[in-house]
Amino acid sequence: MYPGIFYLQEELSPNVSGLGFQCQAGIVEKERRLFCFRCGNNDANQFGTTFQGEKYCRNCLMMKRITVSTQLCFRKATESERVYEEQALNWKGALSTGQEKGSLAVLVAIQKRETLLLWAVAGSGKTEMTFAGLEEAFRQGLRVCFASPRVDVCIELLPRFKEVFPNVPLVCLYGDSKDRFRGESFVIATTHQLIRFYQYFDVVFIDEVDAFPYAKDPFLEYAVKKALADGGIEIYMTATPERSWQIDCLNGKRNYVKIPARYHRHPLPVPKTIWIGNWARMLRKNKISKKSSWLDRKTLSSGQAYLAVLPQNRSYACIWGCA
Repeated sequence: MYPGIFYLQEELSPNVSGLGFQCQAGIVEKERRLFCFRCGNNDANQFGTTFQGEKYCRNCLMMKRITVSTQLCFRKATESERVYEEQALNWKGALSTGQEKGSLAVLVAIQKRETLLLWAVAGSGKTEMTFAGLEEAFRQGLRVCFASPRVDVCIELLPRFKEVFPNVPLVCLYGDSKDRFRGESFVIATTHQLIRFYQYFDVVFIDEVDAFPYAKDPFLEYAVKKALADGGIEIYMTATPERSWQIDCLNGKRNYVKIPARYHRHPLPVPKTIWIGNWARMLRKNKISKKSSWLDRKTLSSGQAYLAVLPQNRSYACIWGCA
């Protein structure tokens, strides 16, 4: 049985009584409302009733049913279970000037145990900016979770992190994952998987914090907070923080670093609208607009993708591309 994760009482073997496990009621009454301690649900409509008349939580039913009589059991990780890795990073790449700025901010945030927003444009190489901070975390024996709302991101990150941190125990958790948590100090997981954890991680990176479902699901925010150990920190990563976060940054209410350019410093392609006239009439004459040849030139020169948008009234067309 591993630290930092919830077990149902019936899942524990009888011989774990001396291993420091504590139990917590799965569903409690909080401010005159039922509250699921595992997932944070307090919506009366998300509680059902069993045939025996017990209330249970529908919101996290997929992780096994818990009722008002269920005990969630856990134990906190001990200092002796920490894994220390000196020089954990095995990466020969180089950072751009902007990436170095972001990398230093992440490193300092971990050293000072400060929450940070890494506000970096898409394509800037946010993952590489975390390498130095992750190495510092592993040197200190900190337990780290790299969480994303998206399964495909987790799957993509697994081989990358295995390559650059070959000696750090690593597991990747998502709905259909064959991996199982066994007390690893480095976990890649969807934000949903953090519902299972309790006070385990010293550092949680949340990639694409603005993306669905994390941005619209308060239960996932609760899951992250619950998974953090005392004194743990969050490092948020996004290219498009919500408006209130941007205002907090500008007003000095949020610790952040902003990387406005991609690593090669080329600007993001910006769509442009090109008027090509009455395309339907030209097609009836077996002709096309001379401006459409611009698509061929741009595709050959830059390899960019373009889209022709034909409105319902069929009287004109807009061709989108990147200059």
